Amino acid sequence: MFTRTSVAPRRPVRAPAAGVDRWSSGSQSRPDYNGDGHTDVLARDPNGDVWVYPGTGGTGTGTLGNSYLVGTGFWRDSWTHMYSTDLNNDGRTDIVARTKEGELHLFPGTGGTGADSFSGRYLIGVGWNYYDVIL
Repeated sequence: MFTRTSVAPRRPVRAPAAGVDRWSSGSQSRPDYNGDGHTDVLARDPNGDVWVYPGTGGTGTGTLGNSYLVGTGFWRDSWTHMYSTDLNNDGRTDIVARTKEGELHLFPGTGGTGADSFSGRYLIGVGWNYYDVIL
């Protein structure tokens, strides 16, 4: 019997069909943390600070705007993975983060910037440290 909460049964991961890559197949999210319609980049520095580099719609070195801090305390030895998605289906990009213990936490996106980019986190699952890739 399957008893862990919010954990999908183990299934083999299949490669995309020939001629379809992960970006065009819709399996990758296109995060827009500030809700301006441009794809943004999320980055974590060695101090555990998390930054958003907002997309500008430009090209070359003008592709990303000035970064802004959205969180602190995401040390690599505690928070092993971070993912972008709209998990709660509200039209805003969220972060799902996994701890080294295998807990999954949801940080719901607000569409704001800076400290207002995400509302409070909450636990959405346990036992996820078994997996090395979560898409």
